[in-house]
Amino acid sequence: MTRRLVIQRLDLIAAIVGAALGVIVILLSYIRELGQQDIGIVVLLACIIYILLRKKLLSTSQQSPSHSHRKILLLTNIIFLLTFSASILLLNFNLYYRPPLYFILVSVAAASIAVEILYSSEKSRSTWLILFKVIVLSLSVGAGIYYGFPTLIGNDTWAHASFANFIAGYGHVPSGDVYNAGQYNNFPVFHVLVAATQIITSASVKTSLFFSIGFITVISTVFIYLVGKSIGGVKLGLLAVLIATLCDMIIYTGVVCIYPGSLVLCWFMLILYLIFKKKSSVATKSIIILLFFAMVFTHQVTVFVILIALIGLLIGKKLYDYFYQDRERQEAAILPNNASAGTTTNYPGNGSRGRSPPINISLISVLILGIGMLAWWMIATNSPGGATFFDGAVLRLEAALTAGILADPSGSYPGLASSYSIVSNALYHPGYLILLFLGLIGIMLWLSAKIADRSRFALISSIVLLYIFMYGSPFIGSGFTFLPHRWLPFVYLLLTLGAAQAIVSLAGLIRRNWGKTVFTSLGAVLVVFFMLTTPYICADSPLYDRDRTGRSSFTSSEVAAAFSISQIYEGTVIIDAAYNKVFTFMLPEDNLTIKRLNDLNRDNLPEGMILLRTTLLTEPTLVTAAGTFGEGRLAILGPGFFENIEQIPGSNLVYSNGEVMTYITPG
Repeated sequence: MTRRLVIQRLDLIAAIVGAALGVIVILLSYIRELGQQDIGIVVLLACIIYILLRKKLLSTSQQSPSHSHRKILLLTNIIFLLTFSASILLLNFNLYYRPPLYFILVSVAAASIAVEILYSSEKSRSTWLILFKVIVLSLSVGAGIYYGFPTLIGNDTWAHASFANFIAGYGHVPSGDVYNAGQYNNFPVFHVLVAATQIITSASVKTSLFFSIGFITVISTVFIYLVGKSIGGVKLGLLAVLIATLCDMIIYTGVVCIYPGSLVLCWFMLILYLIFKKKSSVATKSIIILLFFAMVFTHQVTVFVILIALIGLLIGKKLYDYFYQDRERQEAAILPNNASAGTTTNYPGNGSRGRSPPINISLISVLILGIGMLAWWMIATNSPGGATFFDGAVLRLEAALTAGILADPSGSYPGLASSYSIVSNALYHPGYLILLFLGLIGIMLWLSAKIADRSRFALISSIVLLYIFMYGSPFIGSGFTFLPHRWLPFVYLLLTLGAAQAIVSLAGLIRRNWGKTVFTSLGAVLVVFFMLTTPYICADSPLYDRDRTGRSSFTSSEVAAAFSISQIYEGTVIIDAAYNKVFTFMLPEDNLTIKRLNDLNRDNLPEGMILLRTTLLTEPTLVTAAGTFGEGRLAILGPGFFENIEQIPGSNLVYSNGEVMTYITPG
């Protein structure tokens, strides 16, 4: 009786617990200066709104439009063609800049697709056309950022591209003694794939990265549609893939700042599809195991993320079987012998209820991944003759646990966030906050006894476990040990499914079709606009929170200045930390000694040639190096710094191309 009572109110219990957790996060953020108030507020609001709307959501959510409306569908397609075409023209007419109108046009184009999804029938022939439009729109956004500058974007991307370039040039993966790529001499799958693309197509490493990884990332989101379709119908799947392809972190990781984890992200989407595929086979399980081993040899941290996600799926599967074993037995008895299992609750876009579909994940498969991962970590070294990756991970974990919960939070992600205001933190990732809000509502709906099934339970458990590791580790003082920013794209993918459920259900509360249209349009415009204008993927054209984003790509003039100086000068060059990537990875000559502007004090400048990019006058730039652990510091040097250099006795302006000014300094 107690278990049945818990089942009937599991979503309500989760909402109350979630609201309490939101309050705790807010209080801890103030007490320990963690800077996570915005997260706590969003969690609290989502839970309160769900509690207030719970009865209506569960009773009226089937009123979503179920028949196609030709005039509306025609109008949405016209709007898409006009806005999409105009956005492409704006990209072509603006160099190194995307105007605000561009983001508005893309948001409206996405909204037109969302409305079309809302009014499309479950058996509509236009499903694949909608998917095609989603992919084309996402590719245009990703390529618009990626090819907006002639250089690569990001930090780690440059080093990985250089290693892939070496493999393409010499035709083999070198040992660490020949080319020291750190641990990636032992994790080369990503680099081999990029190098193979270079060799086959004769394209540049930049183009090879985009087509071997970025393009595949966008195409792989079709698997998210298939997962969404299997757990909630065509509309849920289409909305999920629309959100996923335009998510800031997925664009950032999968298309713009490409690194080995981007390839793992592609494989994760395929694995999710194979796991939730209704008909399992030996071939399906074999492909999953093959992908496990491929991931082990691709990237270290993200394969650990996949392991945690799969453990979550397995836990959710077992929890569902425990809570709903009686219902499963009853439905198994009611269904005729020839009925196919796998249909879900009669909820927006779903079929009639049947037995909960199976999940192709087992303890054995999780153990295979875990043992394979740990075994290779114990063999692979970080450098020739150095410690293994496993040793390094254990040492970092030991230091984190030694610090414990009372550790100074300034050396962690929450610590970084605490140095900014609540408004600034919210503006730094508004798209994520909206996705989290919608995702939580969708998750609580999945917990309701009306639509709960094995697949939804598994997804919920996986999301919760990922969040425990992602946010829990910094809260106990582990700093950057688990690299939480590497986890976000995988969490995003799962959250998009819950967010899609929330959109369909909230639209179902509105009785009139015009109201549903307005709600869906405005919701899509807000989500997409704030996803695309998130500062860290909008460094070329920041609309807000400008002081927290620094451009990590470079113009043709900035690259040309570096080449010119390297050809006419030998000695020390002093540059900002971001500009160092051009000198390290692009120049053919190795005749320069690089020093960085670590301090904004002219008295601290050594003798040599100082290169000042004019963008430093108005834009934040890295003045200390940023790496995997995100410790870089941003600052605007401003006109005063340039004047100080000019006033140094003996300094002379020796080169200028309008974007880079070069001075000889006496030291």
